[in-house]
Amino acid sequence: MPAPEWVAENWPGSATILAVRCKGIRDGAPIDECRYYVTSLRTTAKTLLQHVRDRWPIENLALGAT
Repeated sequence: MPAPEWVAENWPGSATILAVRCKGIRDGAPIDECRYYVTSLRTTAKTLLQHVRDRWPIENLALGAT
């Protein structure tokens, strides 16, 4: 969705807010999370989701996951 005015005022250049719902199992327990991102990229939802997924291996390394 386009970034609302208050977001654009606080984060100049922001164009889009992205919400990604993550469901799965972590440490044997079910998870259901919604993660939010603010970006200046002006592109398709499919491309934005790919950018988020490309970051997951980095986050997993930081968390010590294998």
